[in-house]
Amino acid sequence: SDNSYRILKIGDSNVPLTIEENRTSKALQANQVYPIFYTQHIKQVFDHLTDKNVNVTAIQDDGVNQFFNLYDPDGNLLQMCYWE
Repeated sequence: SDNSYRILKIGDSNVPLTIEENRTSKALQANQVYPIFYTQHIKQVFDHLTDKNVNVTAIQDDGVNQFFNLYDPDGNLLQMCYWE
């Protein structure tokens, strides 16, 4: 099994916060750890962030999840995702 994910429950929310330890992607810095935030409205969140000039990548679909990366003002990677 893939042990590079840590899924956290926050308070009484049913929405998890996932941390991924990137060990394989050549597109990202090796051993980079970043949070993944779940949303049921990925297109609306993407559009809102784009309208606010946040640095985002295109929405991707891997057949299970839809997701996109975004970067805070210091260049730290974060990710938004949606799955059913």
